[in-house]
Amino acid sequence: MEKVNKAFFELEYGNQFGKGLKAGKRENIFRIIDAFESDPDMKSLRWLAYILATSMHESNDTFAPVVEGYWIKPESKRVASLYNYYAKNNPGALRTIFPNGKNGTAYYGRGRVVQLTHNFNYKLASEKVYGDDRLFKNPDLIIEDVNCDMSVTFKGMLQGWFTGRKLTQYFPLDSQKADWVNARKIINGLDKAKLIAGYAEKFYECLEWEG
Repeated sequence: MEKVNKAFFELEYGNQFGKGLKAGKRENIFRIIDAFESDPDMKSLRWLAYILATSMHESNDTFAPVVEGYWIKPESKRVASLYNYYAKNNPGALRTIFPNGKNGTAYYGRGRVVQLTHNFNYKLASEKVYGDDRLFKNPDLIIEDVNCDMSVTFKGMLQGWFTGRKLTQYFPLDSQKADWVNARKIINGLDKAKLIAGYAEKFYECLEWEG
């Protein structure tokens, strides 16, 4: 199993982003890196760079798992706000995000990299990762268990669960091609694509294998 040079990463992170890594952020980033190293299907540092860039954007630069609308407090207000937003602006999504009503099990976005959303995506992810419906029954598992979160991220981005687009389309293993901008289509069209691409290119400069 190849290992990422974390000492180099931490040093170069400061050069690329103009600030050092605080303890909490370092721990969260290294959890993602550790999971990447442990997964035999994850083979390219370009993939890891793009995953870290996506996490930087989706988690508001914390690299910690977050829920959709995490900035709204308290929790009851957050859930009510999401429900009311979808009811007004996207009733179709309301049916797959809140299929059990405002107070029932909900399938809003959760995760530290990919914001897994909609009941059908939780059902698919649960079947792919566990071979059963445990994540579908308990969607907070993606917040509570880093292994669940990372498995959903890695398998989903490799296999094209979210939009049909895959990591290998933008970062093929048989070449040095890196389409940092269009890789956003793996997750969410081209929303914030150039911003995330910029992060990814900086992260790539921070990454090397040990030895």
